[in-house]
Amino acid sequence: MKNVPMTKNNRINIVQRAREILSDRKHWTSGKLRKQSISGGYDGFQYCLLGACELALYELGLSNKIGAGFGGAQNGEANTIDAYVLGRELGLADYSQQKFNDRTPDDVNDRLGYDKVLELLDGFLAQEKGVAA
Repeated sequence: MKNVPMTKNNRINIVQRAREILSDRKHWTSGKLRKQSISGGYDGFQYCLLGACELALYELGLSNKIGAGFGGAQNGEANTIDAYVLGRELGLADYSQQKFNDRTPDDVNDRLGYDKVLELLDGFLAQEKGVAA
């Protein structure tokens, strides 16, 4: 996460891309950041909420590394992305705790399920864009 300018625009773009990735339920999983999919997930994998945010960060060119949950270091470099730090820096952790009774984003994903993940992402985006949810 070092050297990633977490501007409002970047936050919106990352979360919006994560929302697009998770728009189809078969692209979502719980319990892991990413797992190989036999049901044809996104690019052959399924992602949790924070895993989709990590992938979005990578796809948008804001990081050349994928987090530890994605298989560790690439190109012989130590990995610097931490999904939980990313959740905090995006503002998802604060939003999640306010909206879902002190639950963290990974708790919403793993305990409340897919529909609540989409509700969290949609509400966060509406808040960031200044639109009523």
